[in-house]
Formats: sequence, structure tokens, C-alpha cells
Amino acid sequence: MGDFSDLMQFIEDEAQAEGPEAVAELRAFDVRFRLAAELLDARRRAHMTQREPAAATGAQQAASVPAPGVHPRLHQVLQDATQSEIEGLKAQLYRYE
Repeated sequence: MGDFSDLMQFIEDEAQAEGPEAVAELRAFDVRFRLAAELLDARRRAHMTQREPAAATGAQQAASVPAPGVHPRLHQVLQDATQSEIEGLKAQLYRYE
């Protein structure tokens, strides 16, 4: 796997091979990650640290354990992919600062 797109294609293919439940689970993650990206963008536009909105809303840190019914391997792969994407976005952001 050379990049994030390859990883996401691998995950998509694996979900397809596992069947409709795995595909539905993957779609649910997609919605969650899009929402997280929108929240991250809004937080940056407001010049807020990560702790400020968390404190204001009482939000907890993202779970490191999959929710009930979530395949542990898929959970870990998506966490790793998300972290990789975040690191890439941070690197891009620092180049523009």
C-alpha cells in the first residue's frame, strides 16, 4: 500500500468481500470521519485548541476500543489510517504557517 487512497481501497475491497454488514459498517465510519473533519475545520477556523471545544461540550477523547459490533481489525485499520491522514494534514498546515 503506497498511500492513503490505496489503503482505503484495500479496506473497501475487504468490506465487500466480508459482505453487506461489513460494507454498512464501513459506510457508518465514513460518515463519522466526514463529521470529524468538518469539526476539525470549524475548530481551526475558530482558532480553538482541541481542548477548548472538548471542555465546552464535555466531550471525551475518541475511544481506543471499538464500539460493540465493530470489527476490531477494521477499527484499528481506520484509526491508523485516520492518524496517518491527520499527520499528513498537519505537515501541510505547518508548511503554510
